[in-house]
Amino acid sequence: MTGGVVAKAAAGPKGQELDITYPGGTRHVTAPKTVPVVRMGPGDRTMIKPGARVFILASKKPDGVLIINMLVTGVNGAAPPM
Repeated sequence: MTGGVVAKAAAGPKGQELDITYPGGTRHVTAPKTVPVVRMGPGDRTMIKPGARVFILASKKPDGVLIINMLVTGVNGAAPPM
């Protein structure tokens, strides 16, 4: 698997048309309409509400306390993609 960055995204007749750049090149792909295409970005505390679905990456300190390294939530009731 190679990580890439979506350089361009547009709606097409068969789904999302994506231009993905990665080390060594660029590739054009079509993601079918049934495949969710999401974008992550910074948010703020107001996005976290009772009942909101979240995905959390945490690490445990020697004393057992969990420290959140990353928290992902959806917007407008959507679930995180994980």
